[in-house]
Amino acid sequence: MVDKFKVAGIVRSEKFGGIYYERDRLVIEMLNEIGYEIIKMIESGYSYDEIVKRLYSTYDVDYEILKNDVSAYINYLNKSKYIIPENTNLNGETDLQHYSSVARSNNNFQNKDFILGMEPYELKSPLKVLLELTYSCNLKCIHCFADAEFCSKSKLINEELSYNDWCKIIDNILKNEVFEILLSGGEATMRGDLIKICEYIHSKGRGYSLLTNATLIDRNMANELKRTGCAKVESNLDGYNAETYEAFRGVKGSFNKTISGIKACLDAGLQVRCNVMETKLTIFNLKKIVDLAYNIGVREVCVIPLEMGGRAKNIKNLCFEKNDMESLNNFYEEVNRWFDDKYKNTDMILFTPNQFSRGESKYSKIFDIENIMPRCGAGLIHCTINPFGTVKMCPTDHSLLVKENNNVLKEDLGYIWKNSEVLKKVRSKHFKKCVRCEEVCGMECPVIRYEDKKDLLYDCKVGG
Repeated sequence: MVDKFKVAGIVRSEKFGGIYYERDRLVIEMLNEIGYEIIKMIESGYSYDEIVKRLYSTYDVDYEILKNDVSAYINYLNKSKYIIPENTNLNGETDLQHYSSVARSNNNFQNKDFILGMEPYELKSPLKVLLELTYSCNLKCIHCFADAEFCSKSKLINEELSYNDWCKIIDNILKNEVFEILLSGGEATMRGDLIKICEYIHSKGRGYSLLTNATLIDRNMANELKRTGCAKVESNLDGYNAETYEAFRGVKGSFNKTISGIKACLDAGLQVRCNVMETKLTIFNLKKIVDLAYNIGVREVCVIPLEMGGRAKNIKNLCFEKNDMESLNNFYEEVNRWFDDKYKNTDMILFTPNQFSRGESKYSKIFDIENIMPRCGAGLIHCTINPFGTVKMCPTDHSLLVKENNNVLKEDLGYIWKNSEVLKKVRSKHFKKCVRCEEVCGMECPVIRYEDKKDLLYDCKVGG
C-alpha cells in the first residue's frame, strides 16, 4: 500500500509540541509532542509503516493500539486537508475521535483557561510579523494607526530603512520560522523598491500579504505582485461611493483609484480582502459596501475594530463606547441575517466582530476551531516592525514596546520576542482575564493601559 503524504501547511516546534499553520484557510492548530512528531515525519517523507515503527521504538505502547491510533490520526489529518496524499489514501474509515490517544495524550488544549501566546503557552517567535515599510502615505485617513505623513519627503522619511536593510530583516524573520509576513505602511506602494522587496521574499520560498489602499496599483504592479508570490491583498473599502469613502480617507478622487486598484489585483488573479473600519462614520454603510465589493469581484469583507492609537486617539466621537455595544451588536446580528439570506448560495464571506465571540457563527470556526486565539494577538502571536527596524506591539504602539528600542537589524527577533520585559508582562496572568473579558473598558489593550495608567501591571477590576 502506497501511503505517503505531503503537508499542506507549515509546521514548527514549540515547547508544548508544535503549531500547524495554513494561510489560505486561516487554520492554526496546536499539537502536542507526538502529534507534532507525526506531522514532521510525514513532511520528511515517512510512510505510515515507517511512522509506526519509529514511534514503537520510542514509546512504551502496545503495537496494535499504536497502529490503529496512528492510522486514525493520519485519517484525521487527511480529512481535515492538513496533509495531501501523494498517491492514495489509507484504506478504511476510522473513528476520528480515537486519534487523541496518540496526538493529544496528556493534552489540555480544550481547557478554556488558556490562550495561545500566554503563559504557559508562549511561542518561541511570532506567527506573523507586519513590516511597516514607510510612514509616508498618499491618503489622509482620519484614524491612521501609524500616524502616517501625507506624501512626505521629510528627513525622517528619507532615513527609513533601505532595501538591503529590509533584506536582512526578512532573513532574521525567516530564520525564526515566522509563518507569515505582511507588508504595510503608511502606504507600502509608495516605495519605489516595493516589488524588489517582494521579490526577495519570494526568492526565499515564502509568500507575503500586502496591506494597501490600492490607489497606486495598476495592471503592471498587480501582475508583479502576482509574480512575486503575493498571497493576498488587503485593501480598505470604508464607503460605497466617493462621498462616503473620501470623507474617511481624506483625499478626493481616492475612491475611484481604490476601486481601480482592487480590480487590477483581481484581474491579475490575486486574492483580495476588503477591510471596513468600524466607526460611527463608516459601519452603518456595511450592506452597501458588501454589495459593492461583491459586484466588483471581491469575495471576502472583514470589519476591523477601531483601535485608539495614532490619529484615532483624536476622533473619540467616532468610536463606539460601552453604552453603544448593545445597539451595535444588534446591528451586526441584523446584517449577518441579511448576509446569510442574500449570499447563502455564493462564495462570499463576511466577518464581523461579534462572530469572534458567538459560537453559533458559521464563520467563526474558520478563525478559531478550538477557541485558542486571543482577541488581540499583539505581543502574543504577532508583532510589528517600524520603518527604522524597531519592534512594536502593533501599528498603534507609539509608547510601549517601541520604547525598548529593540532593533531587528542589531538583534535576533527570537531573542527580542523571548526576552523583552514588556512582552513578558503582556503574556502574564495580569492580562489573561482581559483577553476574554466581554466588557468594553480599553484596559485589555496593553498600549492603552500603559498610556492611561502608566503601568502594565495595573490590576483591571472590570469583568471580575
